[in-house]
Amino acid sequence: MSDLFNKRTVVINSASGVTAKALNVVILLWLHQHLLKRITPEEYSLYPVILGLMVFPPILATLLTSGLGRYVLEAHVQGDERGVRRVVSTMLPFLLAAGLVVLAGGWWAAWRIDAWLRLEPERVWDARLMLGMMIVPVALSFPVSPFSCGLWVRQKFVWINSIELGGEILRAALLLTLLLGVNTRVIWVATATMISQVVKLLVLMYASRRAVPALRWRWRDFHWPTARALTRFGFWSLIGQCADQIRAGAHPLILKNLSTAASVATFNIGWIFFHQIGLLEYIVTRPLQPALTALHAAGDRERLRRAYLCGGRYGLWGTMLLVLPLLVYRTEFVTLYAGAHYIEAGAILGLLLLTFPLEYGNNMMARLAYASGELRPWAWRMLLVQLLTVAGAVLLVGRLHMGAFGAALATLVVIAVAQPLLFWPLGLRMAGVSWREWFVATLWPGLLPGVFGIAAWYAPKMLMTVDSWPSLIACSAAGAGIYCLAVLTLGLSPAERRQLAAALARVRKRLHTGRLAAVTETPLAPS
Repeated sequence: MSDLFNKRTVVINSASGVTAKALNVVILLWLHQHLLKRITPEEYSLYPVILGLMVFPPILATLLTSGLGRYVLEAHVQGDERGVRRVVSTMLPFLLAAGLVVLAGGWWAAWRIDAWLRLEPERVWDARLMLGMMIVPVALSFPVSPFSCGLWVRQKFVWINSIELGGEILRAALLLTLLLGVNTRVIWVATATMISQVVKLLVLMYASRRAVPALRWRWRDFHWPTARALTRFGFWSLIGQCADQIRAGAHPLILKNLSTAASVATFNIGWIFFHQIGLLEYIVTRPLQPALTALHAAGDRERLRRAYLCGGRYGLWGTMLLVLPLLVYRTEFVTLYAGAHYIEAGAILGLLLLTFPLEYGNNMMARLAYASGELRPWAWRMLLVQLLTVAGAVLLVGRLHMGAFGAALATLVVIAVAQPLLFWPLGLRMAGVSWREWFVATLWPGLLPGVFGIAAWYAPKMLMTVDSWPSLIACSAAGAGIYCLAVLTLGLSPAERRQLAAALARVRKRLHTGRLAAVTETPLAPS
């Protein structure tokens, strides 16, 4: 069991995920800045709108695939190769049929896109081609998924992240070739995305089958009880995923139909950075999921409890390091990134960033829900919150004509009410933690360094004008140093300080040993 929860493995896996994500963010930032400065808001708005549509096909995949990794992991740990084949063989026919339905339905929706989405006449064919291309890797992911969970089961996240990194490099190369070598059109984004994702899916499937050779299909291993167990698990995962996809895709559609293309572009600028921070946290904590699932199966409640408390505290520290400087310098950042005509995006970004302190002290709740299989209470809460958010956005955008600001405000208000009333009590119950213990061990030490960080980031802003990238980076870095110092002195427990000191001592020892070895192996010059 200790091998399943090896801290060193988790850290390495998380670090590799951050590296891959960093390249993704660099490409994303360059891409949106390049498009914003060279095409009209009407053409640019196609990109977030099509992405908003693309969040719905994976909802069906969740019903059929969300339990694959969990059940394959259980069989693999028990050494049951036939159990692994049973999972693959049972779900593949359903997934193949679903992939064909998604492909056919997506292409029909692409052809009829102008009938149910308000588009400028000259953008109709671009929208059709973009949606038609981007549905291809989504449909392919259905039949490929049973053969692609081997690296997850073996906790080889470095390989997963390396494959994702390779996909991002391929996508970047295609984008540079098409946008700079041909012309600047938003349709090339869909082209590069389709090709890179198809290649990534095929490589991931090949590597996963090498990691777990039992990932094979045999008709005689089809098993109805396995299908029922997986679909029951998948149903509640589907509800939660549906809510998450509504959160990601509803606002561009609401703004496109009830407001203006400029509102879509403005909201998307703020959403990009908000969403990327959330994705980064997901990537960092993703390697914990197989280990947490194994701990739950072993009945190790104490280690799950510690994981919940520490995970919430670390989640607050990590996200606040990114959120607070963006919150302080949101107007300057948006002006430098997108131009003064998109300055309203700074207010959108600020409203969305305020949700992080409310959510991330409880960020391990969803991980524990998956590990325990207790998805139902988490899923219905997620769906309720997102439906309320959509209703609030429709009211503020459609009735009160508040545009992008109204969509962001609806998100903040609903989360500010729902987290303390619905999600915090659920997370504490799943972890077996009291309110007082969570406040003392997670919330207070997780947020306290942010008070000093806010002061450190605001001080340069009051003393100087931040109107260039070098000045913005310098002010952000200075505040980050003080924030990290506050985390070390005020946030870490005595035991964590001792662990950190021991880790630094080991690093220094290895560096010293390496220098001695280099000196010893250096040949002496002839006298």
